[in-house]
Amino acid sequence: DGALESIKIEGLKDKNVDLNGTYTAPHVHSFTYTASDNTITATCTDGCVKRYDTNPLTLTLTPPSSLVYDGTPKAFTLPADEVSAWISEGLDVPTIYYYIKQNGQSTYMPLLGTLQNAGNYMAEITVDGKSAQVKFAIDKAAVAQPTAGTTEFPYDGETKEYAPVGFDSNTMTITGDTSAKDIGSYGVAVMLKDTNNCEWLSGGTDPITFNWTIKKVKIAQPVADSNKYTYNGSYQTYSPIGFDATKMVMENGSQKDAGTYLVSVTPAEGYTWADGSTDAVEFEWAIGMAQATVKADDVTKEAGEADKLTATVTGLVGDDSTDVIEYTLTRESGEAEGKYTITPSGEDIQGNYSVTFEKGTLTITATPVDYKIIEGANSIWVIAADEDPVFRSNADF
Repeated sequence: DGALESIKIEGLKDKNVDLNGTYTAPHVHSFTYTASDNTITATCTDGCVKRYDTNPLTLTLTPPSSLVYDGTPKAFTLPADEVSAWISEGLDVPTIYYYIKQNGQSTYMPLLGTLQNAGNYMAEITVDGKSAQVKFAIDKAAVAQPTAGTTEFPYDGETKEYAPVGFDSNTMTITGDTSAKDIGSYGVAVMLKDTNNCEWLSGGTDPITFNWTIKKVKIAQPVADSNKYTYNGSYQTYSPIGFDATKMVMENGSQKDAGTYLVSVTPAEGYTWADGSTDAVEFEWAIGMAQATVKADDVTKEAGEADKLTATVTGLVGDDSTDVIEYTLTRESGEAEGKYTITPSGEDIQGNYSVTFEKGTLTITATPVDYKIIEGANSIWVIAADEDPVFRSNADF
């Protein structure tokens, strides 16, 4: 065919070297290329000294270890040993090209940019018009759905923060009532940040909704207090056993004057009784009267003088003056020398006091008389100051 394959030399003598023999020309590869699926094969002609006729060279499109979206670029590769053998025979290593099939399209278009996002792709290498292709998909990353976690919070007047268990701000967003303070029902929605490249582990990309509540706290009802209260001139507060001013509201519990009162206790905002009710619990309590005493003072006067009767009031409390107790003083009649009973009297109940009355004594003494003495020749005259003679003596002095 015009190509020198071998030559035979005979009868050629050299005084030092025997050159006779058959010599074969060097083999020049002549490759033909075929493509099947992800592999291009280079096959040499029959009789290839390197046996590429029966054991041809190959280039195999090899996918990356993961074809799941992770935010980093992906790349197909050609095995290093195949590339080395290919280059050793002077063959050019083809470039790997990528194509993408957009949603709704039936054909693949050249990929602009890196191979990274989830979608349907094709990798291709071409040698001498023969192309090996691999159609593949980069799957969406599967994101575990968050779970509800704690959805009921007791009211305490403080702001509550809610986030589902497993919420990851790197891959998710949350909208709605993520915090609240008042009693009520609230809701949030958790969405994937990148629905093009991520989906829920159970499938789909729809938002997941969660409801949560702030509920009233159940508290025990207070019970009656057996303490006794007595008027003391100041405000006094009744406190049932178990009453907690931070969780309950009491009405009519602070009073000053003696009397009977009805206290009502209701749960404060955010609280309820243990049975779930919020009705008022009522207690009757009383401030007893203080004890005051009106004691008629013991007084003395001379016969004929006007009465000056007085009394002393004891037992008053606070800033109360004696004016709060009304009374009258009377005595036994008579003006002769002697003792007479003074009797105080008045209402037994006066305002904040229960009043008792104690008698006193008026003592009337004789009126002293002023005298003057007149001496005569044979007698002494004792004459009262009003000049009426009251005594006469004829005695010898």
